[in-house]
Amino acid sequence: MIRHIHILIGETLWRAGTAVMRGDQLADILRPAAEAEGFQVSVTRGLTEIRDAAVIMNKTAITEYGAGGVEQLLSWGNRVFLDILDGPDWKTILPLAHGLVSSSFLQHERFRQRYPDKPVVYIPHHANPRLESVRVDTSTFRCGYFGSAEGAVFLPELAEAGIVDTIIAISRSADWIPRFADYSIHYAVRPARFLPSVLKPFTKGATAGACGVPVIVCASDTEARRRLGDDYPYYAPADTDLRGMIDFLAEVRESFGGPRWQHALKVMESVREEASPAHIRDLFRRDFLRSGLLAGLETVAGP
Repeated sequence: MIRHIHILIGETLWRAGTAVMRGDQLADILRPAAEAEGFQVSVTRGLTEIRDAAVIMNKTAITEYGAGGVEQLLSWGNRVFLDILDGPDWKTILPLAHGLVSSSFLQHERFRQRYPDKPVVYIPHHANPRLESVRVDTSTFRCGYFGSAEGAVFLPELAEAGIVDTIIAISRSADWIPRFADYSIHYAVRPARFLPSVLKPFTKGATAGACGVPVIVCASDTEARRRLGDDYPYYAPADTDLRGMIDFLAEVRESFGGPRWQHALKVMESVREEASPAHIRDLFRRDFLRSGLLAGLETVAGP
């Protein structure tokens, strides 16, 4: 007899980065822990008939199927857990589920406060596993931004000045992964409109940690501060103008290899550990597999 855990992704949105990282990649991370406890982890695309299983509904599936999809899964006898990642606060959908999956410290706190009757399972957002093959050149200072063109402030101006290189890193092919080897520090100063969202995980930090390099973030980025600590040296001033950012980045460059730089590297080691597959599996084993949330699924037959 096999107990089943399905990570459900959207039928039309399956190419989205969210479906890849919190679908295919997350399943690969969780599978060893699940199999050791007698569970089978599968990624299921589209709202197919799943019965008597645990279903972790990915953001793409919630977007496509909404409350009706959750209710359909419940009617088939499933335990439904919603993993919204950085999606909207679906106030009419989240209460329907058996439980919620959080991906950031602040999101975890928000869910526990708003839904005290729901179990909340913290599964940190991980870095792209393909970064394991990257060997970063840390002998010289070179600052890079990886992400969408709208994901950080002053990108065109800093690129034109030769201070920060911008690498658009959103394609499913991930042909940009080898570019990480060229950068000894990452730039991740989010626009002010992103900062009020407590639901967005610190993915840029996990990525920098996996590369073994520091990350530059905004001083008012609350989730980043929770991960990095108040004494982290590379917080860009909040609400600074372009001139202020250029001056700050010059100070960062000047500190390359020195005590501040070494302290930042030490902090990033803890960030890497927090987002590591081993740590994610430990949390999943303790808070999901062995927590009693899946009690009663033992009688489900195998495939």
